[in-house]
Amino acid sequence: MKFCRLKALSYLIPAILFFCFAATVPAQSSDQNNATPITSNEIAATIKARDIGDARLTTHFYAFNGDQGDIFISVVTKNFTGDIDIFFAEGLRPVTKMVIYADGGVNETGRLIYLRKPEKLLLRIEGRPPGDDTAVYRIKFGGSFVAMTPKNKGADKATPKVLLDDDKSSKVNSVGTIIDPYAKPAEISKLPVKTPKTLTIPNKKPNLVGGPHLVIILKDGKRIEYPMSEVQSFTFDKGVLTVTDKDGLTEHFPMVNVVRFTIE
Repeated sequence: MKFCRLKALSYLIPAILFFCFAATVPAQSSDQNNATPITSNEIAATIKARDIGDARLTTHFYAFNGDQGDIFISVVTKNFTGDIDIFFAEGLRPVTKMVIYADGGVNETGRLIYLRKPEKLLLRIEGRPPGDDTAVYRIKFGGSFVAMTPKNKGADKATPKVLLDDDKSSKVNSVGTIIDPYAKPAEISKLPVKTPKTLTIPNKKPNLVGGPHLVIILKDGKRIEYPMSEVQSFTFDKGVLTVTDKDGLTEHFPMVNVVRFTIE
């Protein structure tokens, strides 16, 4: 009897998650030409598993704007395998990619994007749950991120192709925030999202050129500066920051050694 109750609860959790996310997230679009506008600094959604033998991926498109400067992107996923890509809307030029594999727990990662001028950007989420359980994702934006203005419902004549979570033709995939790795899936929507932290690569001398720099203060008193134009990407996982520059050099930094960092 106890086993039956637990099994029934496992089916209720995805439904609870769906209604939590539906309260804050508009329907997702699978059409890149009619991407869902991001009207706040946070989005979240669920993806149900497809039928046995159906190997198709679910694809969702979102649109947002960015001013000149740094955009921080924080991602947390549960039970999601796939890719999260960001493109310049004009010409679909790639900006950054995050590859995510479900490992039975909560996955968290992040990116920092530097824009030289205001741009319109396209977010693509493409993937699926690896098994029969629903996947969830949550993404939060910071920095020079600019939310889009909601459309006037009365004036909206062209309706984007929308895929709801209970539509078996397509689903959504993962994204999120910094989260307690022991949290239950139903708690993801309630947890605060932390802005991903960034570090510079200390093995290089500062390049004294114009433009913003990452400034890192370490516990041993060292001050490290690195031009943002040379930072390709960074990730945050299990208390370690991984920074990659445009030459492909990757460095790992335990956060216990970092006092603070700023962009100046």
